[in-house]
Amino acid sequence: LTGYSTLRQIARVDTVKTDHFEILTDENTADCGWVTETQDRPTTGTPSLKTQKILIHEMYAKPKISQKLFEDSEIDIESWLLHKVAEKMAALENESFLYGTGNDQPRGLLDPSHALRTEALDDADSLINMQDRIHPRYTQHAVWLMSPLALSRIRHMKDPATGHFLWQPSFSENHPQTLLGHKIFVCDQLGTKTEQHIVFGSFYHGYQIVDRLEMNVTIDPYSNKPFIEYYVRKRTGGDVCDKNALCTMTV
Repeated sequence: LTGYSTLRQIARVDTVKTDHFEILTDENTADCGWVTETQDRPTTGTPSLKTQKILIHEMYAKPKISQKLFEDSEIDIESWLLHKVAEKMAALENESFLYGTGNDQPRGLLDPSHALRTEALDDADSLINMQDRIHPRYTQHAVWLMSPLALSRIRHMKDPATGHFLWQPSFSENHPQTLLGHKIFVCDQLGTKTEQHIVFGSFYHGYQIVDRLEMNVTIDPYSNKPFIEYYVRKRTGGDVCDKNALCTMTV
C-alpha cells in the first residue's frame, strides 16, 4: 500500500499489537531563571505530559471471480484483482487520513476539530507567509502536499522580485519537483468539488499512522460456488499528533 498511498510516504507510520496506540506529548515547558549566590530558589514550572490515544479501525473488501475465469484466464487474474483492491484501499486510506471523522475510520488532518492554521492562496507572498508559520524545528522535514488542480495554479506563479517561477520541475528521480525549496507531493484525494487544499509542514511530526494488520487476504472457494471469494482486511488508524507542525491553505 505504501507505493499507492501518498500519506504513507511522508507521515510517521508505526505498527502495534493492540487495538490502539498511545502518544505522550508535552503540554508546556519547564521554567528556569538566574539567581545570586544567596538568593532563594523557589519552585519553577514543571512540564506536564498528555496522553493521546489513536484507535485502530478496519477496512475490508470482498470481491469474487468465477472458478472458470480463474482457471481459463490468460493473465494472472488473482494478482490483477488484488492489485486493484490495493489501489482502492490506498485511495480510501488517503481520503480518511485527510478528511476522516474518527468514527469507525482514522481522523483526518483536515478534520475541523484540529483547527489547523489556514491561509488563502492569493499570490506568491501568501505561500511565503504560509512557510513562515511553521516553527524552524519542523522545516527540515517540511514538504508540500497538494491536489493536482492546486499544483496547476501554482506552476504559473512567479517571484514578483525576480520574475522566476516559484515551482521548480523534476529533472531526475533524485531531484523531485520543489516549491520554495521544499519537495512537492501530489494527492488526488486532497480536494473537494468546491475547493482545493494545500498542506505544508512536517508530516512526520504532525501526523501519525498506526497499523495493526497489513493487507490480509483469505481465499474461499467453497462458500459461494461457482465463485471464489477474496476477503481482504486491513486494520489501521491515524490522527494529528502535533498540529503546530502543519498548516493548510485553500485554493
